[in-house]
Amino acid sequence: MSINTLEVCRESAAAYLKYLKANKKGKVLNHVSEITQDGNLFSLKIEKTLFTSDASELSLQLGGHIHSKDDFSFVEYDQDNLLLFVQPTTDSLCNKLSNAKDVNVVTDLTFLVSRICDLYGNQKKLFFPLPKPTCLPASAFDEFKLSDEQKRAINTIFQNGQSYIWGAPGTGKTRYVLSRCLLAYLRQNDPKHKVIVLAPTNNALEQVLYGVIEELKKKDMNLRSILRLGFPTHAFSLQYPYICEDRGIEKRIADYKQQLVFKQKLLDYRSFVQRYTYLQHNLIPAFEAAEENLLALHDISEATSKCKRDETRLASSILSSQSSIRDRKVTIALLQQRLVRISLRVLFKRKIQKLEEEIGQQNAILKEEESHHLSLMNDRIAVADQIAQLEKERKKHQQELDGANAIILNTLRSIKSLASMAKVFAAGDFYAAKRAANQTIEQGTQYILAHKAKFERYADVPDSNIQEQMQEIEVTIQKLQENTRENRIKNTPIIAATVDTFFAAIPPESIKDTEYSISHIFLDEAGYCSLIKGTLLTAYNCPITLLGDHMQLPPVCEMDIKKITLHEENHIVLPWSASAIYLEDMFSSESFSSFYDKIANLEEPSMSILQKSDLTRTYRFDNELASILDQYVYKNGFSSALQGSSITITCINAPFISGKETHQSLAEAKEISNLIQTLAETEYAILSPYRNQRKAIQESCPLSSLEKSKRILTVHASQGREWDTVILSVADPSAGWFTNSKLIH
Repeated sequence: MSINTLEVCRESAAAYLKYLKANKKGKVLNHVSEITQDGNLFSLKIEKTLFTSDASELSLQLGGHIHSKDDFSFVEYDQDNLLLFVQPTTDSLCNKLSNAKDVNVVTDLTFLVSRICDLYGNQKKLFFPLPKPTCLPASAFDEFKLSDEQKRAINTIFQNGQSYIWGAPGTGKTRYVLSRCLLAYLRQNDPKHKVIVLAPTNNALEQVLYGVIEELKKKDMNLRSILRLGFPTHAFSLQYPYICEDRGIEKRIADYKQQLVFKQKLLDYRSFVQRYTYLQHNLIPAFEAAEENLLALHDISEATSKCKRDETRLASSILSSQSSIRDRKVTIALLQQRLVRISLRVLFKRKIQKLEEEIGQQNAILKEEESHHLSLMNDRIAVADQIAQLEKERKKHQQELDGANAIILNTLRSIKSLASMAKVFAAGDFYAAKRAANQTIEQGTQYILAHKAKFERYADVPDSNIQEQMQEIEVTIQKLQENTRENRIKNTPIIAATVDTFFAAIPPESIKDTEYSISHIFLDEAGYCSLIKGTLLTAYNCPITLLGDHMQLPPVCEMDIKKITLHEENHIVLPWSASAIYLEDMFSSESFSSFYDKIANLEEPSMSILQKSDLTRTYRFDNELASILDQYVYKNGFSSALQGSSITITCINAPFISGKETHQSLAEAKEISNLIQTLAETEYAILSPYRNQRKAIQESCPLSSLEKSKRILTVHASQGREWDTVILSVADPSAGWFTNSKLIH
């Protein structure tokens, strides 16, 4: 019996969300120091780099109140200049933001965790192993030369439902392996079958896309075959605006729809004015005619009811008369039979005489009954004739009433403001409708007076011009709607997004209701993606390929790993801290306990069902660095394809001096402050695994706040980015996990 993966993930998501809420974690405030407005587009100058630029994790806090994510559209993020571009969804929010004194950008991780909870709660099944790809690997081998390792990697991807392509930077994971796979799918030319390209962060996603796009360009492929969901960086959106989704498009559609509403109101007003005279001169007479016919129909109805009661009474009497006549005839027949039997006997002469007298009496009664029956029948005919005449009169008055009602109803319906009264009338409440008609005529006068000034300036614009304008707006809306997220997803073969944005845009349960299916999911930087999110990808029941280097960063988890490992009740949170490369273990472990022990004991992930292919030759690092990485980190024959040495590694001795907070080295911060003064003309970054050390470096370095935000980052925040010079501040030499994400301690 194997682990119940779905139940484990549900419990893990619920436990992590409970922890975040109980400890008030997951919300990070970034103060806005300057606001610039251009129409309904606002540029917010923030004080520090966003923890995430995924729009689904962001909201705005105005004056202490955190607004709904639906209140503002996050359009773009300029990371280099710390500018966030947003659009309020209503005019009132526009005014509120332009006048706000205290504004913060809020990053909300609890929202993302809550969504994962909901997705697992709605999911009925996870799938593993997964179906194999339908695309043939041969279609990925084009005229560009691939190494044997890269070919093996592509074959691994297309021959297995689940695969992991390991490769350090520069080994061709993205530019050659992933790009060739995407080209193979694009050549199938089937937009109903989507290929999904995912990464844990925006930076990582865009680094993937830069590499893929360059290869697609070489093949003259239409770059519009890619849709980048979510919140692009400023640089990416400037370079590839047609790949990014238009995040302000819903607001523009709403604005155009408001214009349509106003113009329609103008036409409605004119129509009301044109019909108002008709309403005054025709509605009340129609009500009077209808009332006369209603009264006549009422009298006819009462007369008809009386006739029908008479008819019912006569019918009952006729039935009774028929029954009496029938019984009388039977009695006479029996007496006659008896008379025949005794008529031949002399001794019964007196009885015979008596029977003959009785038969005569019965015949006399029978004659009277038949006469009465005939009278009843004649009465019934007379009543029927009377009913027929009443029905004829009823039809006449009903026809006149229907005509009057039609005039009334059509008149009421001719003006939208009277629609409710039309319903009252149609429901049969004549007198209520008549009273309302009088009131409405008065209200109509007030309506015209109230709206005349608003529409007066359009008096010289013909209806035909307004209708043409409305048609043009509708065409514009239709074109814009073609570029909404929903329609672009539907019509674009390659969808690129962060993992969280993907779950928000295309949740697993929604696939069954769409016109498309997912052919393959590629998850880059898989080692940095949490296992609980990687596991949820199996709900799409399609091939999954993980790409990355799990010897780098582990996933971000707000619950410290010590809290997870030292307290048994927290063990269930481990899928948030563990990497997605443990996907096979999440399904194949005998129990959660054995799964937990494997990761806690730093064992290698299982790779029997999840097929692994290694790319061990780098085209980015020189021989010296590749040799060092192989000897101390990768230990798998990692080597360089480059000739010579172009990378310099310098180690600066800074004896550990603890700062005020954990994972801080003041000595390293001081050495870095001295070092950067020699790097003024160099594109460099200062990285540390710890936020506390980043803070210490920021306090020590003589840089502007903007430069500090751009250059001093955590290793997590630097994911997917490159610089000419990188200064790594280890800060706490006792912690060796930053060289291998499997070392979760």
